Order: sequence, then structure tokens, then C-alpha cells
Amino acid sequence: MGTYATLLGLAHFNHRTPYVLRCNYEKLEPYFKITAVDIISINVPEEHSYHISSFLRKEDKFISQNKILLKGYLYPLSFTFFHHIRDKIRSEFSFNDEIINRVENYLAELRLVYGNASTLVSIHVRRTDYKGWLNTSTRKGRQVDMEYFNRAMKYFEERYEKVVFVVMSDDRKWCKKNFANKSNAVLAPPVSEPAVDMALISRCHHHIMSYGSFGFWGAYLGGGTTVFFADFLPPDSTYLLNDMPYNVTYLPEWVGISTTPPGFWKTPPIS
Repeated sequence: MGTYATLLGLAHFNHRTPYVLRCNYEKLEPYFKITAVDIISINVPEEHSYHISSFLRKEDKFISQNKILLKGYLYPLSFTFFHHIRDKIRSEFSFNDEIINRVENYLAELRLVYGNASTLVSIHVRRTDYKGWLNTSTRKGRQVDMEYFNRAMKYFEERYEKVVFVVMSDDRKWCKKNFANKSNAVLAPPVSEPAVDMALISRCHHHIMSYGSFGFWGAYLGGGTTVFFADFLPPDSTYLLNDMPYNVTYLPEWVGISTTPPGFWKTPPIS
């Protein structure tokens, strides 16, 4: 999704027609109503390739006409590439009718229980793969904790009278245990297609995300307010500095909540 959105955003900046490689098209087409023309493959000399970074640079708006293939950073996610055409991006990532029908049927069931006046807030809890992802020499991060979700839930409960939290996760066992005492939190049904969860996130009024591209896109395609887990990477993390600076990853209006204790990232003194 990030690759496709970046393609569309750069094409718009440079007044070019976007063509998506078949390998990318086949990943997206089963779930979304994308419109860019797909091509099986493209083999061009290196001098006709243009290398992008992890976020938009000034020169990306003025790509030479002889550059016809985007290369470089493998998993672009920065909103700086595509936020200027957000309506277009949200349209391109319109879920297919079968997915939307499943989501709307579930939301109708929720409204029967909690009422039509409820404010629905999605909670995306990403855990299983991120523990290893965070525990690398370039990231050295900390995993999301329940304290964060408690604070994020309180943020919305202080602003709306009747809030229902819809929890989606790759670790349902952890969620069942940790959200069990939350009377206004429901664990969404297990699904065979993760796209259904993403569509459900996007259909809620507001969003609480942990980290990762899945939660980002669910919130980005939705509306309302998004709260994210802030300060989960140390200030000296090379990944934070070079790949994922917070200010080009999370929209300025999104609300960051940190549960990192003061001094947590300081290197302990040598004994």
C-alpha cells in the first residue's frame, strides 16, 4: 500500500501517468478498487531509474523526464509522499463490496447492542511480529504496553459520552486477557482476511494504533482523531533517524501518547 500510494503521490507531483508493476497490483487488486494500469515487468537501464528515500525530498517533486522507474527505499510509508492527494488515496484504497458488506453487517450488530449514538473507536494491537522487529541493533525499541492503551482509551472517554472500543489484533489471546475488565471494549470476530480488520478500523469514528503499517493505513483511510504509541524507539536509533522520523511518519494532527519512563533511554553508567 505504501509503495502504491508513493507512486501515485510522486506521479501527481511530477505530472506523470502512474503504472504499477504486476507483482504489486496482484497484492492490492483482490481487496481494493485501484485504478492504475499494471504492467507485467519493466527492464530499463539504471540511468533511467530514480531512487527515493524513506520520505519526500525537495527534488522528488522535480524528477527528470528520462527517469521512468522508481527504485530505492523498499517500504515507503511516509505521508509526505502522498498526503497532498489524500482523497485520491482513500478512493484508490476503497475496499471491495464483499469486505464492506462483512464490516457493515458487524457494525450493525454492534449498534443493536450499544446504540446508534455510540462513538466507535478502533484499537489495533500489533504484537507477535513486532517483538522481534523492535529487538534489533538499529531499532532497540520497546513493545507497546497496556498502560498506553489505558491512557489512549481515557483520552477518548474524556471527550465523548458513550464510547465503544473495537479491538483488533494479531494476538487475540493477549487482548482477551488485558481487555477483559473493559465493559465498553469488544474484541472483533476473528477473520480469514486481514483486510476485513483494516476496513473495520477505517469505518470507526476514531482510532488507537500501536505501530506498524497496518494500523497506519486503517487510521489513515478512516477519519476522526488518531492516537499513536509515541517514543517507542530510542533517540539514537538509526532506524528512527534514517528511516522513520516521527514527524514524517505520523500526521501532525495525530496525537502521540508515550509511556516511556523518564531516563529510560539513557545508557546506564559503566560499573
